[in-house]
Amino acid sequence: MITAFAASALGLAALGLYGLLMLLVAERKRELGVRMALGAAPGDLVRVVVGGAGRLVAVGMGAGLVLTFVAAQLMRSLLFGIAPYDAIAVTGAVIALGAVAMIAAAVPARQASRVSAMEAMRMP
Repeated sequence: MITAFAASALGLAALGLYGLLMLLVAERKRELGVRMALGAAPGDLVRVVVGGAGRLVAVGMGAGLVLTFVAAQLMRSLLFGIAPYDAIAVTGAVIALGAVAMIAAAVPARQASRVSAMEAMRMP
C-alpha cells in the first residue's frame, strides 16, 4: 500500500513538473526564438530549459530535506524500535526524484530546441 502511494506521489510530482515546464517553455517561446535567431544551437536551448528545471528541483529537494529532518525529529516519540533517520532511504528518494524530474524535463526541453525563430517572433 505504501509503495502504491509513493508511486502515485512520484507520478504526480513528475506530471506537475512536466506541466510547469511546458508552460514556462510556452511563455518563453519568443525569447527562445530570439536566441535561435542569434545563433544558439538547439543543444543550448535544451541546456537552458533543463538548467531551469534543475534549479527548481534543487530548491525543492533542499526544502524537502530540511522538512524531512524536522518532521523526523518531531515524530521521534511516535517511533518505537525504528530510527527516525534512514540515510539509505533518504538518498534513494533524492536520487529517484532527481531522475524522474530530469526525465519530466526532457520533453519540454526537446520542444524548446525545435522552436522556429520565425514562428516564435511572429505576433500572436
